[in-house]
Parts: sequence; structure tokens; C-alpha cells
Amino acid sequence: MMINSYACAKYIFYYELDVADLYIDRTKPVIELVNILNTNKNYEKYANKTHKITVRIEIKEKNLGEDEIKKEEVLIMIDEKEVNNYGINIKEIEKTKQGVIYDIELTNLNFNGLLKIKFIEGSIIDKANLKNEEKVINTEILLDNVAPVGSFKQEISNEGAIMGIIQLNEEIRNVEGWSLSNDRKKLINQFLENKYYKLVISDYAGNTFDVEFNVNSIANTTTIQNSNNLENAENEDDINKKAALILLDCLTKFGQWCSGNTN
Repeated sequence: MMINSYACAKYIFYYELDVADLYIDRTKPVIELVNILNTNKNYEKYANKTHKITVRIEIKEKNLGEDEIKKEEVLIMIDEKEVNNYGINIKEIEKTKQGVIYDIELTNLNFNGLLKIKFIEGSIIDKANLKNEEKVINTEILLDNVAPVGSFKQEISNEGAIMGIIQLNEEIRNVEGWSLSNDRKKLINQFLENKYYKLVISDYAGNTFDVEFNVNSIANTTTIQNSNNLENAENEDDINKKAALILLDCLTKFGQWCSGNTN
């Protein structure tokens, strides 16, 4: 600020005095989203309590001063409802020409629903005592801490093979060796021999469901097929030969069952 003074008389005097150098700040601090990182690789739109979500923000304010964001000024919202009991860590990453960059790290998010982060009004106050407005960031990450559930059943295909089918209650990740339906809720596999099977199924958020089952209809299927062949035999020799095949097959299956159950 400059003050000028003049005196009118025989002599003219001119005074110039710098009183203050003022910067008029009428702009509130602004909080902007930079990016969001999720440790649930390949399924970044989903997470459970085992994952860490990092929200990077930038405070745009050239006249910031010493104020900084505190944990109590950051609220976690699940489906518009404020929650508690989670891990939060706030790190200052760097100062920029525009302001400051922070990382908000969230862990132990044992909730179910859409994750949002709210920065309350006054989280940042600049030197002119101007406050940021309330800011809500929608991460678009669905928190899911409920494991999928399902059931197993066996069906006989037209070719006589056993089809193992697992029906789930939600969309799941791909499972090696199994076909996945278009709605991603049904697994299908073909079995040519009886076997015990254990499978770990995971949903998008990483929750797992263990399936254990026995494929045990192969011998019955083979016997049915051979019986059909017997009915179609044209003469006594064919009947004898095919009856012998059926008997041999049954004995073989019985022997395999006995050897597998000696304990």
C-alpha cells in the first residue's frame, strides 16, 4: 500500500511512503483427487479387509501456511453412512507450486458397500483464514468381505461323461481347467474317471470358498452304456461277448474301489 502527499505553497513537496505490501487472497483452498491405488491387482474396483487402498489428493492453495490434514478431518463413508474401526495413515508426499500432495492410506476395511471419503469443511485453512469446502471423493471401489457360497452336483452328458457343476451365488474369478458361464456364477467340468476333488473359488474381492466333492458316477455310467449295448446285440454270440465285457468292467471297477479303500 502506498500513500502520496502533496503540499501547495511557494514550494511543492511530494512524499511517497510504502506502508505495507498486501496480497489480497479471496480463494479458498481446494482438494482435488489425483489417483487411487488398490493392492487387489486386476480387480481394482473390488477390495476386502486384506487390501490397502491409497487415495492421492492435492491441496491447491498457494497461501497455505503451516496447516495440514489430520486424521479426524477425514471420514470414511460406506453407502453414505459414516463408519469407524479402520486403519488410516496420512502422508505428505511433496510440496508443489500449487500446494501440497498427500496420500491417504486405508487398511482393515472390514465393511460391505461402496467406499467414499469425505474431507470436512475446514480440513485446510490458509493464511487468510479461508477454509476448504466439504469434499466427497467416490472411489468407485466396492468393499466385499463376504465369501461366495455354492453347491456341487453331477450330471450325465449325452456321451456318457460325468459333468461336474458348481453353482455360485455371485460372480467369481476364472478357475483353471473349468468353464465359466456367461454370468460368471456357474463352473462346469467334464470327468472321465471317479476322483476326489478340492477346489478353491475366489470372488472379485478375493474372498474364497473351498469346495470338496467326489465324482463317483463313472462306473454306473459305464455299466448303463454296456447294458444298452447288450440290449442291442443281434445274436447269442454277441450277447455272450458283451455280457462278458460288462462283467469284466464291473470287476475292474470293483477292484479299483477295493484297492483305493484298503485303509
